[in-house]
Amino acid sequence: MNEDVQPRGLQWLPEFLRRRILGNRALHQLLENASWLMLERVVNMTIRFFVSVWVVRYLGPEQYGVYSYALSFVGLFTALTTLGLDSIVIRNLASEAWSEGEVLGTAFGLRIGAAVATMGVVAAIIFSVNDQWLTQLAVLIVSGRLVFKSADVFKLWFKSEIKSKYPVWVRNGVVTMDAAIKLVFIFLGLQVLAFVALILVRSTLKAAGTFLMYQMVSEHGRVEWSFRSGAARKMMQDAWPLILAGLSVGVYMKIDQVMLGQMVGESAVGVYATAVKISELWYIIPAAIAGSVFPKVVSSKENASTDVYRERMQAFYDTAALLSYIVIIPVVLSAGPLIRVLFGPEYAEAASILQVHIWAFLFVSLGTAQGKWLIAENYTRFKMLASLFGALVNVGLNLLLIPTYAGLGAAWATLLAQVVAGYVSLAFLKSLWPLLRQISLALISPLRIKSVIRRVRKVVNN
Repeated sequence: MNEDVQPRGLQWLPEFLRRRILGNRALHQLLENASWLMLERVVNMTIRFFVSVWVVRYLGPEQYGVYSYALSFVGLFTALTTLGLDSIVIRNLASEAWSEGEVLGTAFGLRIGAAVATMGVVAAIIFSVNDQWLTQLAVLIVSGRLVFKSADVFKLWFKSEIKSKYPVWVRNGVVTMDAAIKLVFIFLGLQVLAFVALILVRSTLKAAGTFLMYQMVSEHGRVEWSFRSGAARKMMQDAWPLILAGLSVGVYMKIDQVMLGQMVGESAVGVYATAVKISELWYIIPAAIAGSVFPKVVSSKENASTDVYRERMQAFYDTAALLSYIVIIPVVLSAGPLIRVLFGPEYAEAASILQVHIWAFLFVSLGTAQGKWLIAENYTRFKMLASLFGALVNVGLNLLLIPTYAGLGAAWATLLAQVVAGYVSLAFLKSLWPLLRQISLALISPLRIKSVIRRVRKVVNN
């Protein structure tokens, strides 16, 4: 590629990176795919965040607490719908041993059945643990979105083909429309159930749009899908540890708000959720990068030497950690004014919660990166057990800390659960001690910035 016609946006990169990207078609394709994913996240983040600030201020702590409680309650069970199949589907689509129609048809059928069953589970549990009709109805409405999670198999196809820009167009369009409708709802003075119902509408439009885009883009858009019981058994044999891992992750990511609602009240959930909104705003960064890099990680494992593979993973961990610190430090220092300016004095208690909760981002970033490595190395059962361990720690600490410290106690419980699941657990399996060492080095990456830059330069040049 001639540098005179290089893609716009590369000029700001260091010269050695720019030359390497322009001279490597595969690397350029990978970065283009990652940039589309990041563009989606940035657009979504910007639009949704600022509209959400308006929604939070409009609804107030109690109604916003109902909204957040419903999302968190259903989020606990999302892994039962996705069945831990994301990485398995991407892997199988990239393999010549599987046909596209078989993989997509089987995964879609499995997820549809799981979604219907999960909605029944959600309904049974919410009626047994909560007697507030408004909260019950909100949870039932939100649970409808689980059916449309089945359409994620199309999004996975785009990821496997490194063509993420197409579903990005769909999702950005839906997010923009969703934001506009929320503003109309505020102007009309509608109550919380209108905003809850919009969640279901948004999920429907995303699913339909992604399916239509798959039909338009895929050369095999009219390929005959088939549900194969043998393929289903094989996929579930590989995925079942990831289901339990996903459930565990759902617990230690969402149980805090559910337990706050049960033990303190919806208003406490509303205050806590504003801090979590800012903290989790950044989780898109490691997810987008890791999602795009995963196919190349597998390729690196198969086609490169062990030293090169390890070097690339260390660079990945170091980068994830450095990006986390760049986010965390300013947020900790500005938490008080940030909460007051964005959400108003009603949410002032969220500042101290944010100063604790934001540190979980560091371990989420590293956990996302190492999670890809664990899957590539077939440590899915360990991933399951580590996540389960973290979930148990989170529930236990929530029971201990929420009665005394309310939202601040829930924030500490979430942070410590992330530390346990993503770091401490590695010490229990000797074969993972090299990974523990890599994560430990990443945690002190700001102190070894020169060596990190050298390693990244070496990885890019290779």
